[in-house]
This record gives sequence, structure tokens and C-alpha cells, in this order.
Amino acid sequence: MIEADQLSWSYGSAQILRAVSLTAPHGRVLGLIGPNGSGKTTLLRILYGALRSPSGSVTVNGDR
Repeated sequence: MIEADQLSWSYGSAQILRAVSLTAPHGRVLGLIGPNGSGKTTLLRILYGALRSPSGSVTVNGDR
């Protein structure tokens, strides 16, 4: 299971993610849709650990 709670991210003055929370249960398929520049790739980078969100938390299978 992947859980994200209150994730935020900014590039300069542009707020890319603002208080994003989600739960993706084990064995489920999750799709992210949205226009270019809406933060989909940034969210994925935070979820797999390539970026560290200045606020909020990510838990993967019970580990932070």
C-alpha cells in the first residue's frame, strides 16, 4: 500500500503540489491524469523517493 499525506512541492514561486493526499491499496492500479505541468511526474518522484517533499509524508507498505 502507498499512502501520501499532505504533500506539497514548489519550483521557485510556482506551487506544483498543494496538500496532496492519496491511498493506493496493494494490488490496485492507479492512474494519474492531468494536463502538462500539473505535477504528475513530481508526485511520482516524491512517492518513489527521488525527491523529498518539504511537507507531508509518504508511507510504502508501512515504511516511511
